[in-house]
Amino acid sequence: MITLVRPRINSFADLIEDRLTNMVVAYEVEWKSIRTPYVLENDKKLMDKRHIEDFLSVLEGELAIVHSLSADACYVDASSGKIC
Repeated sequence: MITLVRPRINSFADLIEDRLTNMVVAYEVEWKSIRTPYVLENDKKLMDKRHIEDFLSVLEGELAIVHSLSADACYVDASSGKIC
């Protein structure tokens, strides 16, 4: 399970939450009196901005692959330009 631990007002936390919402993944939000948001993924605690962004990028890529394989439609592979 993914949990976003965030302060009430924080633009980076807003960005993280937007990306998770756009990916349509299950996640929880915990509101705390902290300065910097962090992400919990099972037993891993991602606190560094770069680690969080890397995690989100990998997750977006994995979901794109899953969606491309499970769709009943043609698609264009963004990396190669090949169709279906």
